[in-house]
Amino acid sequence: MSTDGAGNSFRLTGREVLSGMMGGSAGIWKPSADKYGIDNTVSGVMMHNLKKNAFPLALQMVAIPMAFRIGKKVLNPKVIRPLNKVISQQLKIKEVKI
Repeated sequence: MSTDGAGNSFRLTGREVLSGMMGGSAGIWKPSADKYGIDNTVSGVMMHNLKKNAFPLALQMVAIPMAFRIGKKVLNPKVIRPLNKVISQQLKIKEVKI
């Protein structure tokens, strides 16, 4: 059960979000919210978190898929194709491909 606390006022669990939507405190400690200049509401905390984490989020949304595409192209001829052959020929599994 969550209680109001200064330590994790900007980390919301599902229970705290529901509590805030139903009119509860949502585990947001008012002095901490006032210190950072945000509303002590669920939407205020969500906006604070979005502003704080927007750049890393956007970077991850672009960089991770790009890295996987590049890695697949680089590793495909050397590692993935021989591994798929071993899986299909030696293990007699044709449904699994890497």
